[in-house]
Amino acid sequence: MHKPAYMHIKLIHLLLFCCPLWFFCCKKQALQKKIIAPACYDFMVADSNTTIPTAPYQEFFYFNTEHKLIKHTAYSGGVIGWSDTFAYDHGHVVKSWMSLGNNSSANYYTRSEYDYTDTLMTASRYYAGANTLIVNSYYTYDDKGRLASYSQHSDNTSLQADQDYTYNLTYDNNDNVTQIADASGTLVATYSNFDDKPNYSYKLPFDYAYDIFSYFNAFSKHNAGTSNSYNSYSHAVTTTNNTYTYANGTVSTINSSAGVFVTVRSLCK
Repeated sequence: MHKPAYMHIKLIHLLLFCCPLWFFCCKKQALQKKIIAPACYDFMVADSNTTIPTAPYQEFFYFNTEHKLIKHTAYSGGVIGWSDTFAYDHGHVVKSWMSLGNNSSANYYTRSEYDYTDTLMTASRYYAGANTLIVNSYYTYDDKGRLASYSQHSDNTSLQADQDYTYNLTYDNNDNVTQIADASGTLVATYSNFDDKPNYSYKLPFDYAYDIFSYFNAFSKHNAGTSNSYNSYSHAVTTTNNTYTYANGTVSTINSSAGVFVTVRSLCK
């Protein structure tokens, strides 16, 4: 079955975000699933000049006084593609809503719910509209509180064509994700050549309306210079190399061998 139209937008996004090049290239409490934005950011904009999509791409991130992300809006060619809004409880994001175009969160297209055990997010559910459950996901952690595995189950195969799967994450000594493998041990992606600068998307939820853990680069504390993605059918390997510039110790531009160039602008307290 074909995925709904909005998923085609998401798939374009996925092409960009699977690699650490573009945006999400995706102490113990900092490693736990508190899903908090870097404290510096109160407002952030990412501008992308790339051929996918064909129009210039912008994303706006809005934070509350506790530096928690409360709204994300994506534009392509100056037109709003979708917006995400978030609800928190005891510091955790517990619900999110995706609205297409100029629709508000009161007229949302999808919503997600997130469950916690103590401070760790352990499960989530993703709905079309108010009550049509599409997928549910489960998460495990290592003894340092880092995400160790991510499992997704399709509840509605007419709206979600992906098969059930589990991904396992491996980290280096600096808490950067070095590889992702499926349940059989087959590599999905590898990351290397990390710098010593902070990853501005670290612990920042990205694909809110689908699943908060869809892009794994948000779990690396630093920026990866090289990423390899592995095609499970053809076994082809796609390698992407990234270069970064910095302002005030944070990323200001990302340039990629895949033809993606991103400028990050932020206002900080």
